[in-house]
Amino acid sequence: TTNTQLGFTNVIVLYTHQEKVDSYGRISVDITGSGKGYYLYGGKYVPITWSRSDRDGGISLFNEDGTPLYINCGKSYISIASESIYLKTVIK
Repeated sequence: TTNTQLGFTNVIVLYTHQEKVDSYGRISVDITGSGKGYYLYGGKYVPITWSRSDRDGGISLFNEDGTPLYINCGKSYISIASESIYLKTVIK
């Protein structure tokens, strides 16, 4: 509404496996289990993995080697995307 571009220090993209679309076109995604994603910061990006044991738990983020992902200080944006988008991105 202010015509100002949003800016974030960190952007995290998490790819999910299951998605459902209801009769109104709303998308519901399941973010339990584990998956892949990307962490974008400072003009760079790194592949990551994520896991979440149940609906009430937090999401754990990891580097590709399994070590915990440390996120830079600043504003962060988390995007949830379909795994089919991930596959289209990886398989060009």
